[in-house]
Amino acid sequence: MTEKQTIVNTSHDIAVQFLHRVVPDVAERDAVLWGGYWKPDARHPAGGYMWGAAFGSPSALVAWSFKQDADGYETYYALAGFGDQRNDKGRLRRTQSNVIALRSLWADIDVKPNVPGCYPDIGAAVNGLKGFLAMAQMPKPVIVGSGRGLHLYWPLDADTHPNDWRPVAEALKAAMTAAGFLFDPTRTADSASILRLPGTHNRKREPLPVTLAHWDVRPRSLEWYAERLIAWKPKLKATRSTWTRPTDAGETLEKLLDAAPFVPCDDYSGFVKAMTACSAIRPMIGDEAAVELAERIAQNAPDDARERNGDPRYAPATLALKPVTMPPEAGIGTLMGLARDAALALVEGEIGLEALTERGRAAARYLAAHHRGTLKAARAQWEVLA
Repeated sequence: MTEKQTIVNTSHDIAVQFLHRVVPDVAERDAVLWGGYWKPDARHPAGGYMWGAAFGSPSALVAWSFKQDADGYETYYALAGFGDQRNDKGRLRRTQSNVIALRSLWADIDVKPNVPGCYPDIGAAVNGLKGFLAMAQMPKPVIVGSGRGLHLYWPLDADTHPNDWRPVAEALKAAMTAAGFLFDPTRTADSASILRLPGTHNRKREPLPVTLAHWDVRPRSLEWYAERLIAWKPKLKATRSTWTRPTDAGETLEKLLDAAPFVPCDDYSGFVKAMTACSAIRPMIGDEAAVELAERIAQNAPDDARERNGDPRYAPATLALKPVTMPPEAGIGTLMGLARDAALALVEGEIGLEALTERGRAAARYLAAHHRGTLKAARAQWEVLA
């Protein structure tokens, strides 16, 4: 296959070969792939919703996607390999917190005349890509015509841990921005992103084929791309993390419920910060658990914060279900950090008493269970932590 050859009617086998280049080896990682389609539903506020399923191989994903496409649905696939976190309906969670591995960097280029941030036509998009590649000294990517734009992929030579992948993906975003290259900034560093599979159709208006225009691209290491992109992220350093399964949602919820009594809500601002963190974690633990967590934390709020909660818009259950941009990991870190610091401050304030109060003892037990390093440091400074 030559560089200039364009595949319009991509076969099942070609689509499978394409996926093997850009998605991780899910069999090796004990992971699954995600495929989905847009299901119209007039009862839904958005006019429909994304219906997704898990697949154990690229071949199974392609066969299913081609069938949905033939039935007239708008189909997508995710570029990551996912763990086994499921929602309350038993379906795979397509979330960044559930990502196990990746095998490519990517960009989504939109072609929409007279729309800011988009190219007016494919020719302008190709010229923009050429300018970026020359400035950043990046190799030509795998190019997919998405029907109304371009999808670009830089394949990696090995599966990559999401913690290692993310800073390099952020550097790619910075480099494209510096070059003035127009791209969708929400996609490139989102490890759970979805794009279109070659051989299907873009059906946002009249159906247009998703074509594989160039795929003879040499896979390179993550370190190689980090070296190319370091000029736009001076502190960028490629790393290789230990492979681990994503944190079990049940275990995470248990730890957060243990932390809830110590999360401070000293004023309304602190209350909203804690509620925002609960909402961020909601995709991982589910709506019901997020509300339960929020209501437990709200019990720590003083009267002046509680009074404002009389407005249903500011009720814990409402705020916990409000969409936010904070990723789940940040929400977990926020709540656990607040609880740790508050529990330690409580214990510190009671040092010197003949015995800790009941709440002080509870704080000490919490630190011992979840923050042993913090408790050890406290013991080195104070002799009493009974």
